[in-house]
Amino acid sequence: MKMKKKSERWQTVEYTDVWEAYLEETLPGNITPWKKAIGFLIGGLALLTFQLKMKHLEWILPTVGYVLLYLGLRSLRRENKWFRISWWISMLSLVVHTCLLIGMVLPLADSVFFQKAVSESRVWEAAGRLLLLLCFRQGLKVVYEKAEAITGTEAANKKDPVLWVLLWHLLLIVVTFLPWIQGWLLGIGLTAVFFAILYQLYVLGNDLEDTGYFLEPTPIRIGNRMFSLCYLTGLLVVILCCGAWCSHLPLKEVAEPERAGKTMAVKNEQRLCELGFPAELAANLSERELELFQEAVLVEVKTDEILFDPKEVWVKTGDHSYPYSYHEEKRHRLEITMVVIELSQGEVYTALFWQWGQGNPWWQDAFFFEGEKGTELIGGSLLYERKGVTYRAEIPGLSYGIKAGVIGGEQQVITGKVSYPFGSQRQRGYLLCHIGDFKETSESKMIKGIFCYYHDNLPFCFPYQDTQRELLQQHYAGDKYQKISFLSCELGV
Repeated sequence: MKMKKKSERWQTVEYTDVWEAYLEETLPGNITPWKKAIGFLIGGLALLTFQLKMKHLEWILPTVGYVLLYLGLRSLRRENKWFRISWWISMLSLVVHTCLLIGMVLPLADSVFFQKAVSESRVWEAAGRLLLLLCFRQGLKVVYEKAEAITGTEAANKKDPVLWVLLWHLLLIVVTFLPWIQGWLLGIGLTAVFFAILYQLYVLGNDLEDTGYFLEPTPIRIGNRMFSLCYLTGLLVVILCCGAWCSHLPLKEVAEPERAGKTMAVKNEQRLCELGFPAELAANLSERELELFQEAVLVEVKTDEILFDPKEVWVKTGDHSYPYSYHEEKRHRLEITMVVIELSQGEVYTALFWQWGQGNPWWQDAFFFEGEKGTELIGGSLLYERKGVTYRAEIPGLSYGIKAGVIGGEQQVITGKVSYPFGSQRQRGYLLCHIGDFKETSESKMIKGIFCYYHDNLPFCFPYQDTQRELLQQHYAGDKYQKISFLSCELGV
């Protein structure tokens, strides 16, 4: 019996020695917990310091940088209180940055309060980074002290690259507030110095091992890769869902009743059709609006077509090539019709109709209509069909607005937003305007109108944009998603 226990004890020792020898042979000597943690810190500092303002990289790169900082300090948090404080600062910075990213796709981002908060957050983020580096540097000092206590000798070649990182950030702040010393040569020099400091921080892991103090990895439930994947994927899903939800405008809809028999509305509609008013468009007007045209004597119609999302190819003629845009099968097609109605008293009304042929106007489209001087808005509606029932809804944001001119100046226009429910069919809408009294004018009058429409296929913009305001400010000028229709009708007396 004793011999059996002895053999078991020797067998256990033998297996343990074999396992330790296997780990020493298979694990490279340069892969240590210090090396991994310092590597994450270097990557996080680099991404947070150098930002590229293109293709939303000014938001993507800092997000990855905060994740790397958090992961690097997570493995050190149990070594001493200073590392733990640094880890808490990195976690708080990550939470604040996440909240800002989500807020950027909400209508809140368009407010002055949020924009001020974003600008001030830059200052607090820089202050938090300096505080994090100070705590991390203090934690390194504690590590060197423990190493000296273990070995009984003073650690040699104690380097302090974190101090140089702190001084470099302070110098960058000074340069930022002193524009007269800025320049591309100074920028190149600061960049070279920063990467030299990062290299010294990179070799810090090996230097710490030379002190005789080895870091034991902190047990974690979620690995670094799994945490990064879950966080980034979850953040992307939340941003997409919030952006799509805010861009799909809610509508106050009511079912449109069918017009019965020989009511006054039906008679007014028939009279307009006899004068040349398109029957399909006249059916969109409400009974109250049809009453305005009881004494109509003249109707003029002008139609146009707007095509969005063109396909572009390069055409070569001889030694020259030029881009040519064409619309494949008239995708994203919007039909525009302007109807001018003159009454017997000389009053003139303009009805502007639009109807989607193909497309998905489910998000935050915007438009403005510039009519004759003194054009007065009477009303307007969005109409669509769902499950065989016609619905009428108010145009979101329908009001007067001030449009910025291309070469200075401002004009008053009628503006609004367009968004239809998912699954709806025959999406259409119209504006009804009163122009004025042309009874004492000459033999003819040219009625003109400019209709500008913005339609994007994407469900949201990052950061959030109020398309109605952006359209009025001409920020979409020259954009392929903004189209303008020039309409005119000659109205004879």
